[in-house]
Amino acid sequence: MKTTKKKQKTQKTQKTKQQTTKKKQTKKQQTKTYIIKSAYLKPTKVKGILSNKTSKNIIWEEYNKDKHGNNPDWIHTDEKFTYDKSLWKYKSTLKSTVDLEDKAVTNKYNLVASLKHLGNKNLDKMLMEQYKINLYDLYKTSKNKKSKHKTSKKSASTSANTSLSKYKHLFDNNRVWIFKPIYGHEGKDILIFKTFDDFYRTVTNKINNSSNRQRWKHLNYKKYKKMRNLAKFALNLEWVLQEYITNPLLYKDKKFHLRGYYLFHRESPTKKTGYLFDNHRIFTASEPYINGDYLNKKIHDTHIGSTPSEINYNPDIKHTLTKQQRDSIDKQLDILFKNILKVINSKCYPENKYCYHIFASDIMITDTYHIKLIELNTRPGMGEYSKQKVDYPHLVFETVVDKVVNHHF
Repeated sequence: MKTTKKKQKTQKTQKTKQQTTKKKQTKKQQTKTYIIKSAYLKPTKVKGILSNKTSKNIIWEEYNKDKHGNNPDWIHTDEKFTYDKSLWKYKSTLKSTVDLEDKAVTNKYNLVASLKHLGNKNLDKMLMEQYKINLYDLYKTSKNKKSKHKTSKKSASTSANTSLSKYKHLFDNNRVWIFKPIYGHEGKDILIFKTFDDFYRTVTNKINNSSNRQRWKHLNYKKYKKMRNLAKFALNLEWVLQEYITNPLLYKDKKFHLRGYYLFHRESPTKKTGYLFDNHRIFTASEPYINGDYLNKKIHDTHIGSTPSEINYNPDIKHTLTKQQRDSIDKQLDILFKNILKVINSKCYPENKYCYHIFASDIMITDTYHIKLIELNTRPGMGEYSKQKVDYPHLVFETVVDKVVNHHF
């Protein structure tokens, strides 16, 4: 009898030890690590979100190589840290960067062209008429004609005129057009034309520009196609001529656009999802709108620098609209982003099992309450005003945690 009791006690002790060991192992297995590099996220708020919004069975810790080994579980970056080379050595399960070789989103022309290719009539109303113009092609044509006829710049101009004349009819009925570099950013080098003569003069000047011709003279176009967008932008080759909105909806007499944040999630090689944040920042021009004087940036350019104080779509713009107008705009946004998801085909890098990416959309609303897609930004800034009412950086980060991080961990 005593032997049996002793045996039971020994078994109980062993069982307790096994449970303790198992508990420790479970705890170790559920400890996850992250690297977060952001110009906008505050470490204390990040820790609070991870503590409150994730599973209680997971302990999130900031990655430390000495403590956690070679690789973190999750890497999250934004804007200037998106392509931080110091992070390339890590193989994380989840990363906030997708392979942006996907030309449908990194090329201003291709995004609209890809959406138009879907053949959705409702969607077409949200897209601007556009034409791709390759200055290098025009340069080569003019160069060949110049060589053939042994003439001077006059031959080049004549050649350009022949090639550009097909766009002349676009300027009928006082239509206005915007001309912008396909790989441009921050509104750089954007031009607006009301007449074909102005358009023609500008394009031919760019083709005949000695600096451009020197850069293009020995250009390897195959190598050019593989360059990063910033390098392509510097070479000044690819442009898009796009219809210009002359009837924008105004806020306090000023032109504005909606800056929205869109979360793209690559769940697997064959499955993707997208989430549009349910509010939008509003960026206005600095001076009241006039339909004319198109070179006056104070009237026509809309960005954070020309918007002196915080404005948000909800409530600032929504409160000026009727319910019917609000519902119509919301429905259009829903259609637009469901179709944007269809054309984004970005994949994860080989070193990451899952990935996601935060895009920013620029959208205008006309005075007839139709939305118009301007572009999709791949490395959006989230600069804010002091005492910001809507905390976009942390609200977007919460969405990442809710929709992506919790899904995979």
